[in-house]
Amino acid sequence: MSRLLSLVRRIIAINSTATVGTLSLARFMGGELRRIGFSVHLDKHRIKGAGQANLIARVGPRRGKALLINTHLDTVVTDPKRWRKTGGNPFRAVLCNGYIYGLGTADTKAALACQIRALHSLDLKKLKRPLILTGTFAEETGMAGVRELIKSRRLPRIRYALNSEPTGLQPVIGNYGFRVYRIEIEWKEKKGEGKIREKTFKGRAAHSAKPWLGKNAIVDCLKWLERRDDKVTVVEMKGGLEANIVAPFCRIKFIPSKGPMGFFSDILKFLDLSGKKGQTHNLGTIEFKQNRLTVTIDHRFGPGIDPRPREKELRKCFSSAGRSATCVIHLERDNPAFSQSPKSKLVGKVRLVLRSMGKKPYPAKRPGCTEAGYLAQIADELITIGPGVSYGNAHQPNERVRVKELEEAVAFYRRIIEKSCF
Repeated sequence: MSRLLSLVRRIIAINSTATVGTLSLARFMGGELRRIGFSVHLDKHRIKGAGQANLIARVGPRRGKALLINTHLDTVVTDPKRWRKTGGNPFRAVLCNGYIYGLGTADTKAALACQIRALHSLDLKKLKRPLILTGTFAEETGMAGVRELIKSRRLPRIRYALNSEPTGLQPVIGNYGFRVYRIEIEWKEKKGEGKIREKTFKGRAAHSAKPWLGKNAIVDCLKWLERRDDKVTVVEMKGGLEANIVAPFCRIKFIPSKGPMGFFSDILKFLDLSGKKGQTHNLGTIEFKQNRLTVTIDHRFGPGIDPRPREKELRKCFSSAGRSATCVIHLERDNPAFSQSPKSKLVGKVRLVLRSMGKKPYPAKRPGCTEAGYLAQIADELITIGPGVSYGNAHQPNERVRVKELEEAVAFYRRIIEKSCF
C-alpha cells in the first residue's frame, strides 16, 4: 500500500496541465514501464510552447489482437489558492481521512499508479495476448492526443480496450459527444464615458457534463446586467477557466450610464433553450475588452443525437450581429459520442471480475465526454472504467479519491489482464 501511495504522490507532483504539457509525465511513466519489461515509445509534439507527448508501451507476443488500457495524462487548469486541503499546492498529494487529495487523483493520474502496481504482480513473460498501455495528451482541451494516437498507426489490432476515467469502478458503456463553440463579437459603437466601477460575481466550479452541480458566475453576471435594463455600459469583463468547467468567477468593469447591452441577452436566450432531454450546455468563459467580446459555450449530446440543429439555433441567436457588430462563430471541438452493447464479451469479463471483488457490476451510461468515442474506432469492444468520482469532484479544487478504491483498482486491473491476456 505504501508503494502505491508513494507512486501516486510522485505522479501527482508532475505538472501536466495544458500550459505545461505531458512530456515530463510521459517520460516518468515510460521509465516505470521499461523497468518491468515494456517497450516504450514517446510520440512528441509541441503545442503553444508546451511539450506534449503520447505514451505507447507494449509487452507480450507480437501477434494477436491486443488488450489496450488508455489513460489521459493531462489535467485541467486550476486555481491553486482554492486548494485548502493541499496547502495551496494542487501538485502536493495529501492523505487525509482515508482520501488522497491532489490535482488528477481522480481524473485520471492516480489510475496510472494502480495499473503499474497491478503489473508488478503479474508474470508478463506468460502473456498470450499483446498488452498495450497508452497515455494521451490534451484530453481536457480538445482530445488532440487520442486523435494523434490513432493516426500514428503504432497500435496493433485492438480486441478489448479499457478507457480510464473516474467511474467509481463502474463499467460505462456510453457517453455524450462534446462540442465547443467560440463566439467572437466586435462592436462598432463608441465607448461611453463616466466613472468606472467594478463588480465580482462568485460561483462554484463543477464538471460541465453536470452543470447543475455548480453555480455559473458568468450567467449570474449576465442576468444582473439584464436586470439593469440597459443602464450600464460594460467596459471590461472576464470570467471562467475552461469551456468544460462551470465558471467559478466573473469580474466586470462598467459605467453606470445608458449604454447598449450588446449580445449578452442573446447568450442567455440560447442557454434558455438548453433544457432538452439528452443535452447540456455550459457557458465556460467570457472576455470583453475594447469593444470585443469572446465567449466559449460547450454542448454535450447523447448517442444518437444530432448536434447540428443546436448549432443552427446558436447561429440564429446571433444572426442580427451585422447591423451593429461583426460576429464570427468557430466550432473548436467536435468529439463523438460512444455506445457499447451491454452484451459484449468485454462487458461480461468486467462484470465477472467486479462480482468476484464483491462490487455491483451494473453497466451505465454517463453524460460526460471521453476519449472512448475515438478509441471505439480502432477497438472491437470498449468500456470506460476507473477509480474515483467524476461529478462533484473532478475539475474542482480539492479533487480526491478514496485510498480503498485505489486498492480495489489495483485488484481490478490485475484480474482483468489475467482474464484477457493469459
